[in-house]
Amino acid sequence: MIDRNKNNIVEFDVGAGKLLNIAYKKIDKSEYLNAVPILKKALKEDPQNVDVLLELSLAYSRMDMVDKSNEYAYRALSVEHNETSLYLIGNNFLKMHNYDKGVSYFKRLLSMYPDGKHAEYAEFIVSRLEDNEETDREKKLLRLTKKGREFIEIGQYKKAVRLFSLLSFYAPNETSIKNNLSMAYFYDGKPEKAIKLCKEIFMKKRYDVFANCNLALFYYRQKNKYELHRQKEKLLRIKPATQDEFIKLISTYCDMKCHDEVIRIVKQAVMNYSYDLTYMFFLAAANYNLGNVNKSLSLFHDILKVDEDNYIAYYYIKAINSLMKPKSIDYYNQLPIVAVIDCVKRLRALAEMPCEELRAKWNEESQMVVMWGTKYKDDLIKKISFSILSSVGNEECERKLRSALFSVSLTDEIKKDVLASLRFMNAEQPYAAYFSGDILDVKVSVATIENTKELKRPQKAIEVFKESEPEDFNNDLLKECIDIYVMLLNKGMDGSFRSINALCAAIEISVRELHNISYVKTELVKRYKTTVQTVEKYASLLKSIIEENKKENMKEI
Repeated sequence: MIDRNKNNIVEFDVGAGKLLNIAYKKIDKSEYLNAVPILKKALKEDPQNVDVLLELSLAYSRMDMVDKSNEYAYRALSVEHNETSLYLIGNNFLKMHNYDKGVSYFKRLLSMYPDGKHAEYAEFIVSRLEDNEETDREKKLLRLTKKGREFIEIGQYKKAVRLFSLLSFYAPNETSIKNNLSMAYFYDGKPEKAIKLCKEIFMKKRYDVFANCNLALFYYRQKNKYELHRQKEKLLRIKPATQDEFIKLISTYCDMKCHDEVIRIVKQAVMNYSYDLTYMFFLAAANYNLGNVNKSLSLFHDILKVDEDNYIAYYYIKAINSLMKPKSIDYYNQLPIVAVIDCVKRLRALAEMPCEELRAKWNEESQMVVMWGTKYKDDLIKKISFSILSSVGNEECERKLRSALFSVSLTDEIKKDVLASLRFMNAEQPYAAYFSGDILDVKVSVATIENTKELKRPQKAIEVFKESEPEDFNNDLLKECIDIYVMLLNKGMDGSFRSINALCAAIEISVRELHNISYVKTELVKRYKTTVQTVEKYASLLKSIIEENKKENMKEI
């Protein structure tokens, strides 16, 4: 996946090189939890090292921490455009069933690296997912199934029943839909229908993991001890075949407070799959609830080594070490309601502080609460959290905001707010508008725009700049031209300029005048294949927009 036989490893710091070689061995053995801290040490030695960034992205992807994986792949991409970053980001989107974005990254990979080592795989994915009726049907089912699960999570059980009933009629052989329908029935107060549906699934697939787990939970919540005992005996004979089946079985035992069984199944899962954070949370909670406090603390500390922003692990470490120890610990990714209320109060208090006071009081705990808020299910809490990051405005906060643009778990609406926050804090690098459903940093998009058909107008603008570049106009000045063009995109004013050639000529004039570089307007117009009158018209309009932008930035400062 990543070329580990590079001869340039010795070129950077020896400490980073040694650490990277140690990490390679850990990753080859699927010891991702041990590899990540080593790679982070290497990154401190050499923050711009692409090999280290890519290995971190790979390790997080293997642990299904796709947002973290995208963060490091994106950082590698901004340092040096490379094929592996596109491959990893595309794969991460596919893991989250976001096929459109996944395909868009594989298309970019194919357009820029047609003979690359991942080209064959990318071509297969694109051909498999595009113009395929069966795939379109799968996408639609996944999207509607996700919507139905959201209905269950927010307590709209009747809507979930209606949706899953329709899906069951549309796809009668999909057992996953029937399993979701049985859960919707149960929570809607119709346990008989839920149990009956599980038994119908057994007629086709006796040891279906999800149906058996659901039935055990139904009996547990009904306090039907006789049937529950029989169902537990059946669960012991079940052999999960996928990671999703392991997670379902483990979470079922957690719900039924069978902590010994949780530890047993986690050990089985680790033999089949990498030891990721999902299993660590389950294991930490189970050990604590069995009284193994030191083992639980050790596991929570291991989680923080891999995910330093994980407020859930941080909260439980703090709670266990304090006098107010929790009576029990919930399983994966859950905080007690008291802790959630406390976090929200802290976020609101931080949001109400003046910028100077917020920066003065900004510490590790504040940062962790805010990062928890960026991942919380409520969109309003997410918006408050990103707003706080933009108010602090340091380099680390900017990096967190930039990483959020590549998050697979954030909606496009939230990403627009993040983009606005980056503009508000006058981030070091300008940001392009949505490019074919994605937001890309200009340093990345300059390389990506070339030869990418979907980008249309932005692509054409870069082509015009490149084709007409004179000898006295270097790459730094060209970059400034692109930044101005992107500013127009961000402000939604790109459409005001109907002639791309004339706009590019006007932009070059403004950059030349800014740097006191001489030019002959007629020669420049000829080079851009436009007219003097049109260029003068656009130059005047562009000048007013640039001046207005400067005034806005001064007001914000």
